[in-house]
Amino acid sequence: MSTQLSLPLIAALLLSIAVIAPALGQRAPNNLDETLGLGVCSALTLVKSAIIIWVITHYLLQPLGLLFLSSITEVLVIATIAYLVENRLHGRYQKYFPLQGNLLPLIIANTIILLLPLIRAGEIGFFTYLARAVLFGIGAAVLLALFQILREHSASAEIPSALRGPAIDMISAGLIVAALSGLAGIF
Repeated sequence: MSTQLSLPLIAALLLSIAVIAPALGQRAPNNLDETLGLGVCSALTLVKSAIIIWVITHYLLQPLGLLFLSSITEVLVIATIAYLVENRLHGRYQKYFPLQGNLLPLIIANTIILLLPLIRAGEIGFFTYLARAVLFGIGAAVLLALFQILREHSASAEIPSALRGPAIDMISAGLIVAALSGLAGIF
């Protein structure tokens, strides 16, 4: 499966995490500022993790024949980088991270979802890999911000009580993914 064909799937996974997280007891972003913080933190974690994972895979795991350790290595690198990035940004930008560590599970999940197509893309050059990571990070931040804007708009709209909350969020997410599927078909 090519990276371009998986973009709607990636969007669906990102948005479903944003909807399901509160049901699992995880605090989701409440406003656009927190969502932008989540998006930027996920993008920075993605780019930094992508660089480290590429270097570890190509200069350590492949030469030593230890590719079976790649999945655990990827998760450990992502979790560590997410923790470091979130801590650093929390200290500087309180507006975007009101509670330290509260978005960490979402950041890790988003980064794993965004990084999987890059890791599994096969042999691509480092700069192509890095460019895709940067673009995926920017795209994810924009997607999450768009979803939060729709969420805030639906909170003030007249919606039947049966559709309020997660139901309208899943409908909004589905419409965004459908639009992305159409765009992916054009390009």
